Amino acid sequence: MISFSPDTGIWLLTTPHTSYALRIDETGAPRHLAWGPRLTLREAEGLLVPVESAGDSFEGLPPVGEELPVDGGTRFGPPSLQVRYADGSRAFEWEPVGHRVHEPAPGSTELVLEFRDRVHPLFVELHYRVREDTDVIERRTVLRNAGDQRVDLLRADSAAWTLPALPDYRLSHVTGQWSAESQLRREALPYGETVLTSRRGITSHHANPWLMLDAGDATEDHGRVWSAALAWSGTWRVTAQRTPDGRAGWTGGAGHEGTSVPLAPGEEHSTPVFAGLCTDGGFGAASRAWHAYTLAHVLPRGRETAAVLYNSWEATGFDVDEASQKALAERAAALGVELYVVDDGWFGSRRSDRAGLGDWTPAPGRFPDGLGPLSEAVHGLGMRFGIWVEPEMVNPDSDLYRAHPDWVLHIPGRTRSELRNQLVLNFARADVADWAYGWLTRLVGDHAVDFLKWDMNRAFSEAGWPGADQGDDRLWSAYVTNLYGVLDRLRADHPGLRIETCSGGGGRVDLGILARTDQAWASDNTDAVDRLAIQHGYGQVYPARTMSAWVTDVPNQLTGRTVPLRFRFHCAMAGLLGIGGDLTRWSREELAEGAQLVAEYKKVRHLVQQGAQYRLTEPLGDRPTVVQYIAEDAAELLVLAWQYGPRHGTPRIPVRLPALTPGARYRDTRTGTVHHATVLTEYGLLLDLPRGDWSSTAVHLVRLPTRTETGAAPPGPHAARARHPAHRCRRAVPPGPPDRATDTRHRRTDRATPPGGGRPDPMRCHGAGGGRDGRFPVSGRGGRAPGCYRVACRIQCRVRPKRSSTCASGRPCQTWSAPGTVHRSTGTPASPRRAARARLWSQSTMESSSPCTRRKGGAPGRTWATGLAWRASRGTSAGAAPRSSASGVSAASACRLRSLGAYQATAPLSRDAPSDRASRAARCPPADSPHTVVRSMSVPSSGARRASQRRAARRSSSGAGKRASPLSR
Repeated sequence: MISFSPDTGIWLLTTPHTSYALRIDETGAPRHLAWGPRLTLREAEGLLVPVESAGDSFEGLPPVGEELPVDGGTRFGPPSLQVRYADGSRAFEWEPVGHRVHEPAPGSTELVLEFRDRVHPLFVELHYRVREDTDVIERRTVLRNAGDQRVDLLRADSAAWTLPALPDYRLSHVTGQWSAESQLRREALPYGETVLTSRRGITSHHANPWLMLDAGDATEDHGRVWSAALAWSGTWRVTAQRTPDGRAGWTGGAGHEGTSVPLAPGEEHSTPVFAGLCTDGGFGAASRAWHAYTLAHVLPRGRETAAVLYNSWEATGFDVDEASQKALAERAAALGVELYVVDDGWFGSRRSDRAGLGDWTPAPGRFPDGLGPLSEAVHGLGMRFGIWVEPEMVNPDSDLYRAHPDWVLHIPGRTRSELRNQLVLNFARADVADWAYGWLTRLVGDHAVDFLKWDMNRAFSEAGWPGADQGDDRLWSAYVTNLYGVLDRLRADHPGLRIETCSGGGGRVDLGILARTDQAWASDNTDAVDRLAIQHGYGQVYPARTMSAWVTDVPNQLTGRTVPLRFRFHCAMAGLLGIGGDLTRWSREELAEGAQLVAEYKKVRHLVQQGAQYRLTEPLGDRPTVVQYIAEDAAELLVLAWQYGPRHGTPRIPVRLPALTPGARYRDTRTGTVHHATVLTEYGLLLDLPRGDWSSTAVHLVRLPTRTETGAAPPGPHAARARHPAHRCRRAVPPGPPDRATDTRHRRTDRATPPGGGRPDPMRCHGAGGGRDGRFPVSGRGGRAPGCYRVACRIQCRVRPKRSSTCASGRPCQTWSAPGTVHRSTGTPASPRRAARARLWSQSTMESSSPCTRRKGGAPGRTWATGLAWRASRGTSAGAAPRSSASGVSAASACRLRSLGAYQATAPLSRDAPSDRASRAARCPPADSPHTVVRSMSVPSSGARRASQRRAARRSSSGAGKRASPLSR
């Protein structure tokens, strides 16, 4: 995955579909070369061009094109690395000192390029990690102070990324605010610098540390997209720039402007991972690649199925006690919930948001025996037990704050700003982090807690650390590092513990926190309509497996909007289904509907949580909002659709479903309707959305087993022909391309060559339904196939046994349970038109007992294949009762029908029977003709009639064959 050319100094990183090339230039600086479709080393060498010198004295080096632009020399763009030494000087000059390649884990390879400053003992390592199952490239930077004096890192980005020259550039990112997170924006990248940042101490509701760039022509399904995501849960900054010479790129990492990272002698600083990705296939392909990467390499247990959750917050608020929680738990269990979570209000003096934060012991008045009895009750109901915590916060009205007022972020002499009546504990302090870990691990262990909802409900302010050397700068990174440490220690102590990250909704969602938690609370806004837009932006990078979504009561507490329960459930089913309504107020009908929808979600949640997501339409437009989740092997899929209320006259446009198995058929598990994959992909599915406002639907499609999987060949594009009863005599043949011997345009083929070559087999019916794949070649109009006998425009398969008493296959021809409806072997349904015709004809169905006959004296003869009789389309009425248990018609009636060209009766044909058409007169078969079979046809051919007449005359003269005809009563 990593190769090197000593002659040119090019390093080539190869992923499954892309390549990333860089080199060390003549000055020793690491310079970008290529990032895009796969290259070989020799091809990458063709991209080498000398660095152009500045055309005048004002330009300097190109601001885009270095792997980590530094502050120094003639560089005037935004620096990724900015250093201040003890003597006050700045700058960094690259001096290569080595490299190494190693495998940190199976399936991954890492390249480390080592440098130092030419003047000061500051060492820099650039890390590049690639994996064999993803196109995501992980980059980070490690800095080490090998001197004896402090170095301040004024800016230490993880990586800089360079795009190839494109005719235009478009930037995609998200903006928002509390309860309106992840609002997707796509806009032209302006010339100059565009900064995305958070200065709040958390990832932020207002932006998220990822971005995508394209040439302005990418769509959801087409176009090349470059993207990157930062794995960091504190303050951050990403700067994208577009230069006057038509180049673009970005640099990003932890921290915001105005802060620095002090690096003491011997100290090392490692930046967070800044991962990059190049994909073809539009924004949808980029999202699916990020989702797969997150599930496989970020989440601790990405392949685990998440439980259906109930949270008590909107039902009880702060009014939490043991009795009410047990009552809610019983109702939740009856609904099908698997994880019960007690939210805020269970601890200390917590009766509102004004007091109690920091005193993490169960309230004695509400839980006199602690949380143990409630935990046991929840477990006894078959659910797991969860609890809400906010370890990073404290109320000034709390025992903790009164004991440790110095534990909060503050600046001496400055006002301590309270937000939501709380202050931020300084997790950068080791003693604070140890205190939090101590009570958390006791809480989980003593009360059998299975799940923590870890909340963080305010941003930083007065971010000072009195008494610590350079504390005001150091705390920004140390805070997050210690937060990660507490989470890591908890998970190590309690392997069964699952954690949800939350910060007043989606204020802390990033790859860094997801590497230590199992899911994220995307927004405090639970309004199902608003959630569609929030979830649309969230899913650009983060998978549905991480997105917790609740069904809550209406009118919604935030928006006052009322939408149907089904709509709310379908919205929450697009992620990790949770329920947050007051179940004590739900009606019996609502509880029953909710239980049904929970059960439906459990049948499809593996698709939502592990499948590939396709955004088929934009949210909240005139058309329905549609999302598809499909299994990795395309064996089943789920389509969720929502519509707020169409305007009259808005056309209903079918939704095309991508990524289906070509040629397969899919069954709707709710209606039983079978759809062809080609139709669903190329022509679309017309969604059955109820009329009115706020309608929604969930369509679960399961792929039917192919005939290959059931031991037979798969149907071809003309498989619908086989539904007609006249095509039931069909033998499986080896696959292969059709040739002239099997070309159905020939008028007659007595001994057709099987598809795939070989000797002609007179035993096989090589046609009678199928397609040009060579399995079942079929003619054009008239449907005649090789090895089949054409009578007017009806196919009549004939079996030609060799000189043996049984057919070569050893089994009779395939039959249909009801002509034209469902095939007994494959379950293939007929089209509505053919099924209606079959029902009209099926009243007089007759079947012979064997597909093979023997002539007098033991010689094998010829016969039509069996089981192909049906009621005439003329002369009888639909729904008429059969007039005979054997055939449904008398011999005389059959003779009259045959005279109209509707029926034909045949006796075994002799081996030398002619097939000319000298006569068109129909006549009844002799009563003693054995194995006579009623046949539906158009005007019978003259050759067949004359041959039948001659055989009947010979039998009559010899006195043989006195068996009664099936036509007789």
